[in-house]
Amino acid sequence: MPSVDREEISVRRLTQGGALNAGAAAVATLAGVAILFLAARAMSPAENASFISIWGLVFGCASIVAALEPEVARVRSLAPGPLDGTQLAVTAIVAACAAGGMTLVVVALFDVFHMGSVWVALLVIASAAAFPTMFAARGYLAGSMRLTALSAMTAAEALVRLLVVLVALWVAVDLVPGMAAAAFCSALIGVPVLLRHATWTRGAESVRAMLRRTTTLMAGNAMAAALLTGAPVLVELAMVGASRDFVGRLQNAIVISRFPLIALMLLQGLLVPVFVRRRSLYAGGDYRTILLFLSAVVPLSGVASYVAGPWLLSSLLGSSYVIGHLQIALLTTGAAALGGVQVLIALAVSGDRHRLATLALAPTLTVTALLAFAPVVGLSMRIPVALTIGPMVGFAVAVAATMRWRRQQPTAQP
Repeated sequence: MPSVDREEISVRRLTQGGALNAGAAAVATLAGVAILFLAARAMSPAENASFISIWGLVFGCASIVAALEPEVARVRSLAPGPLDGTQLAVTAIVAACAAGGMTLVVVALFDVFHMGSVWVALLVIASAAAFPTMFAARGYLAGSMRLTALSAMTAAEALVRLLVVLVALWVAVDLVPGMAAAAFCSALIGVPVLLRHATWTRGAESVRAMLRRTTTLMAGNAMAAALLTGAPVLVELAMVGASRDFVGRLQNAIVISRFPLIALMLLQGLLVPVFVRRRSLYAGGDYRTILLFLSAVVPLSGVASYVAGPWLLSSLLGSSYVIGHLQIALLTTGAAALGGVQVLIALAVSGDRHRLATLALAPTLTVTALLAFAPVVGLSMRIPVALTIGPMVGFAVAVAATMRWRRQQPTAQP
């Protein structure tokens, strides 16, 4: 592609498309907050704990299989064209593995998560199988720079989920099966894109090569999922014996503090093709700008949440869901650091350095888990401290690794 086209994409089209997708991500975030708001108003904190745990299970799985999106986007940036046989085969393999893995989890933890219904379990498994189709479609749109269509999919997926939850409330269906049905319906949003833009012709890469890269990202996403959408599950396991009301308050605060990361996840697939076209890991001043921005956002987010966090929780969920100023400040600081790791992983993927996903997130999860289960601090502060220090460690590792790779010549991974 000529350099003039690269400049046009990076300045004019990216400004317009980036604004559209940022707006769509904001809509998706607000739709998610609205669901939590409705659930909090309809349930007690103790009842809501089960709802949030299943929410974390469903969208934790979505976070893992979301690895398809940046990899499909990267491939499409390098080799334009329809979704080929390689990408469809990898999508099918990931869908089958997700459904099988979720089946095992649901059978083992059916009572732990208080699912209460076989239908809920089946909808959770069906959602796990459907999510890969959505992320493959998103990756295709992002890599093809179809930014308007990508923003429409982002908003539509979230609004479909909210609409199904509203219908469930209107017909007086319990919110747990209502949320499970909403997740399944929204996960199907990418199917029309696949049907329209897919072909079984042989791709530029082999299934084995693409599956290896995707699996590396999925391993990293699995670690991130435990800290992002799966964080309520970590709280459930680490705080056995604690008051159910306190567990419910902490879980909701964690989810609220991480909603911006869900929006970032929706934009991550777009960041990859942008970074590919600009060679941001290896050339130009993009890297320094990104690093300075992230280094400022992490502490500033903690300060802002210390001041406004309890008020926001009270306004959104009610006074019974408020936690302390320091607790919400720590949770938000850790969320911002985890967001920084996500951005640096997108930067690394654009330079064919997929292994940063595991290199940065393995110590993040390890440190977080150790601090979450070790009685180093009191029970009320244990999770906030763990979810802050762990991501800060991962962010430091990601910065060190990308600085090192930046000084090297770009080489393909074996």
